[in-house]
Amino acid sequence: LPGFVHVSKMAKNRPEKPEDVVSIGDTVKARVLEVKTGQYAAQIEVSMIHLPAFDGDLNSLNALNVGDQVTGIVTGLTEAGATLDLGLEWPGFVHLSQISTRRVDSPGDILSEGDKVTARILKVSGDLGGHIKVTMKA
Repeated sequence: LPGFVHVSKMAKNRPEKPEDVVSIGDTVKARVLEVKTGQYAAQIEVSMIHLPAFDGDLNSLNALNVGDQVTGIVTGLTEAGATLDLGLEWPGFVHLSQISTRRVDSPGDILSEGDKVTARILKVSGDLGGHIKVTMKA
């Protein structure tokens, strides 16, 4: 099933056009963000996963610790939660249950794309190119 990668999900530095990041025939790793099914088709939204080597930069995955406070910009909303641009090599993800101490039915009830939020690191994992799970709960 073909998937769609929006240019904003191709690289951390927000390229202007896909050609700045990929070429026809390139093989890329990607993560499924959302699947929408309709009457006649399914739409899959994916985000490319980059696997940069750790270069000693403090903004790298290896420099993060559980409990660290980070600031991020909401770059995507799904039924499961929100993706955050933390200014790092990998995006952060805040699960629906970690958005507020109050019950939240949909991330869009509290967050919008472009919102600047403060969060704490819950988990850092190097598999699949890097996962950073965060909480917005105080």
